[in-house]
Amino acid sequence: MTEPAKATREEFEEELSTLSDAFRETRDLLRQGQQVDLSGLDERINSFCERLMGSDDATKQGLLPGLSSMLVELEQLENQLRRAQDTFERSRAAGAYGNAPGAEPDDKDNK
Repeated sequence: MTEPAKATREEFEEELSTLSDAFRETRDLLRQGQQVDLSGLDERINSFCERLMGSDDATKQGLLPGLSSMLVELEQLENQLRRAQDTFERSRAAGAYGNAPGAEPDDKDNK
């Protein structure tokens, strides 16, 4: 059985760019208050990392700047996800306690 061909540095760079674009697009959607679907993203990242681990040292070294940039993008996405989650939880809590933004106080008890 033959071993699959190893990805070239250019292929890794292209995939890094694609992943970074996905992170940015997801952050943009979150900023707009839209829901995002992250299913499969972890598998793509794991697959990329596993293949990269099997590449030669020169390829790994050459990809360090791109990997550093991708890490920054991923950290920014994480921060945006946390902010979106916090906003959602505050909104849900406010609704549960009848303090939703724009809600009128209930005067039934004051009469």
